[in-house]
Amino acid sequence: MKLKRGLLFICTSTMLAIPSMASAKNNDVPFYNGQNDSFLTSLNLQLPGKYYRPGSGYAAKESLYRADVHFPAVYNGSFNWDNPRENLVQAEDTSEPYIRIANEGYLNSKVPAGDRMVTEVERVNNSVISSKYWGNPEFVLENMDKHMIQTYESFRELGQFYWIRDIAYLSGGYAGASGVGNINKYSLWYVRTSKPQVKDFQAMSGKKDIPVKFTFKGFEYVSKNKGYNDRDPNGTTVNPYQKAAGERNRVKWMLDITKDGETVYHQENYLRSTPQKDNQKPNEGDAGQFKKEDITWQPQLCGQYTAKIKVLDAVQRESNEKAVDFTIDGNCGTEVTPNPDPGDEDDFKYKIDFSADRIEGETAREGKNIKTRVDVSRDNFKLERDQYRAKVNNNINKSQQEINSTESDRDSAQSSLSYCRRNPIHEVDAEGKDHYYDRDCSWEENKLDSAASKLDNARQKLEKEKNKIKKLDVLEEKYMNPETVVVLKHNGQQVALQKVRLTEGEKKTLNLDWQHKGKGTIQAEINPAGNRIDIEETTYKNNPIKTAIYEPSKEKAMCGVTSVKGVVETV
Repeated sequence: MKLKRGLLFICTSTMLAIPSMASAKNNDVPFYNGQNDSFLTSLNLQLPGKYYRPGSGYAAKESLYRADVHFPAVYNGSFNWDNPRENLVQAEDTSEPYIRIANEGYLNSKVPAGDRMVTEVERVNNSVISSKYWGNPEFVLENMDKHMIQTYESFRELGQFYWIRDIAYLSGGYAGASGVGNINKYSLWYVRTSKPQVKDFQAMSGKKDIPVKFTFKGFEYVSKNKGYNDRDPNGTTVNPYQKAAGERNRVKWMLDITKDGETVYHQENYLRSTPQKDNQKPNEGDAGQFKKEDITWQPQLCGQYTAKIKVLDAVQRESNEKAVDFTIDGNCGTEVTPNPDPGDEDDFKYKIDFSADRIEGETAREGKNIKTRVDVSRDNFKLERDQYRAKVNNNINKSQQEINSTESDRDSAQSSLSYCRRNPIHEVDAEGKDHYYDRDCSWEENKLDSAASKLDNARQKLEKEKNKIKKLDVLEEKYMNPETVVVLKHNGQQVALQKVRLTEGEKKTLNLDWQHKGKGTIQAEINPAGNRIDIEETTYKNNPIKTAIYEPSKEKAMCGVTSVKGVVETV
């Protein structure tokens, strides 16, 4: 028994000593001690050779060891290499711990030396991204690579980590090392930038027959050519976020026009900014101005309208929203309500139809407890829905094919743009000196933006079709076997009620108990007004059905009173 407890203790202790991927911490990465298995490896940190974590013990001087844990300096807007105190917010943010992963270049001169500052993924949450780095948490965490660090020989997993460069880049800023010796002893810093701002928005309108013209302008502040530099032909790292966040000077604008609270028009597209200092935010070193002056919209109804504009920057940060009210007048007596845009209309209505098919009236004495038979049914529209489902699924397949095609166009345009940026114009002057000039890649940018816009539209179209199937599934599930009621009335007064459930195509016979109240008319109605299910039927004409009901006649006979009893059917 003692032996078993001892083994249990040893096994439990060993398990606790090995970090799990879900609970890995910075401290779980061991310092290099000269042994080969204290080297590390990670697939996508883009450093040559073997990696290690420099410590204060082995080869500390050669590794330029500074500390076990590094804390960055924080800057707003930009970093000035000539004046590192400019735009400084915090010299050392001790709530942001990073560990240094170096490569063997510090120990082996044949390998170019390099470093990566990483932190445990468990620590980086929505709050950290938004409050520390001013990024869009959903976008950053969805797109950012997790770097698994392992021991070099045994491949023991130490956990997953985020690289500070990636955090800053996807948040709209950039990170760096050196240049802050008198400020930050860890030689680590990052820059955060502001969300985009729409500064001005105008609508020029008047008569109904004249298109409304909209203009807007503003600034975006995403860093350019920093962190991952697509203009550097000699760059040593590949940008894994080119598709997600590589177009640093691009914004996506979204215009919505409403009338009486309903959206009557929506348009969105991409727009490039040009370098321009924002005098209201002078610390933003990579500010770019965007403006558009050629948006038009043709109104079809007179009245009061509100237009709203906002933009998303390259890292999906949303700007403020600007709104403007305008009035359309002129020839206002002949308006026709416009049809919704193709694909936007709700072109499907779930059909349901109950019917009261038969009621039996009988002759009985007043006050007698009787049963009245009522036959009810529900129509079947499954064939129509199956045809609709097939039509939508066909549209989904077409939309997916369109997406595949436009993705190919987008990738081709991206490749052309990357080639343009990485191949500057090369000139040699009279003295034989080389000069390199960035190419004008605006044509390639416009081609990429056009492809990206088409891809967005195709994806939205696909999503609309998929939502139609989701809506159909919900409706079919909800109304597979709904409960309603059948009420029985005698001369207009309710005398009985019974609940009933019907699937499509089903028929049921009900027997409603009640006390005979004399001759007159009885009426049965399924799904009656005031007690209806929450969906409109295709028709209500077949819901009620009525017939006469009698009392026995009394006549003199040789042997006394004779009663006559019979059944009256209505079908």
